[in-house]
Amino acid sequence: MSEFWTIGPAAAAHRLRLCGFSPLEAERLVALKIRYDRGELREPTHDDRLGFASWLVEHGRLSG
Repeated sequence: MSEFWTIGPAAAAHRLRLCGFSPLEAERLVALKIRYDRGELREPTHDDRLGFASWLVEHGRLSG
């Protein structure tokens, strides 16, 4: 979504909903993008990555 700031957060959320995201997911993704652009996010730690991989396996998104 390279034109995020051109179309604005509301339009970006709308486009995400058109791509199949739920309204809540779309709003969360837009909020995450805003936080990322502001530099408010940190690099994930090894534990973060391990936890995410475990979540993927538990939810059938990745075979272990």
